[in-house]
Amino acid sequence: MYLKFTKSNATTMIDVLLTLSISLTCVFLITSALQYGKIMTLKLDETREQEWEIFLAQLEQQMMYSKRVRIEQGSLRFDSLEDPYSFTTPIKDQVWKPITLKIGNEGWLNYSINGGTNIILTSVGSCVYEIFPRYVKLYITFKDGQKKMGVVARGFD
Repeated sequence: MYLKFTKSNATTMIDVLLTLSISLTCVFLITSALQYGKIMTLKLDETREQEWEIFLAQLEQQMMYSKRVRIEQGSLRFDSLEDPYSFTTPIKDQVWKPITLKIGNEGWLNYSINGGTNIILTSVGSCVYEIFPRYVKLYITFKDGQKKMGVVARGFD
């Protein structure tokens, strides 16, 4: 009993091995791309969470030295000390300036101080404020549909 190898059998075996190696390479590349996509999504979520925490910390810092908090034309408006860290005189003698927290044209939630702009949160679709005696609640909806709620302590009136 002898095995006879013909030219067509050998070509078929090479074709099968070549097809198998190309298929395995494609599966490996697709799997790697999906894993990379998951990692990038997690990194973007971490960045969004860091941005949110920094936003709340900045806003709380401003609100701790604020008075007369109100909502005007869908924006949060309050008066803040010129420089909260230079208390050389009693607080009642300090100069207060108006600050507006609003959403700009690009979906950036920003401070507007005397006409200037400081971007503090990006990709914001909408923002709703609730003012309470000791704190302010913010309900933020980002452009991708993600929702966040934050509570920021108020200063004094």
